[in-house]
Amino acid sequence: RDGWVVDRNSGADLELRHQSGSAAMLVNGLCDVPAVDRRPDVLVRQLLLGLRDRKVVESGEVPVNGRAATHTLMEGRMQKSDERMRIESYVVKGEHCVWDLLYVAEPGAFDATRGDFRALVESFVAD
Repeated sequence: RDGWVVDRNSGADLELRHQSGSAAMLVNGLCDVPAVDRRPDVLVRQLLLGLRDRKVVESGEVPVNGRAATHTLMEGRMQKSDERMRIESYVVKGEHCVWDLLYVAEPGAFDATRGDFRALVESFVAD
């Protein structure tokens, strides 16, 4: 969608940054036995390491393209700053892989591009 740029220096499989600088989306997969065998709540905690003063707004199990996913919406402060961020994540478990879909934005800008993240989640297909 308009306004998103691929971050080619990211360690993730795909990272998109909004040109406004106020939001980012990330998709990353991990295909190894220890990750696939972990409980969903553990996978979510690992995904959000470094986030402090966490406040969970929503959490629950949802389907993502026919697969079970753990959805979490929370706010917190990034490790190296006092800036509050709103984070939405989907942890999708497959038979051999786990995928993290993550959207991060400043609370005031969160809703402006959240629809783009939802479109990304709805288009997510895993083999």
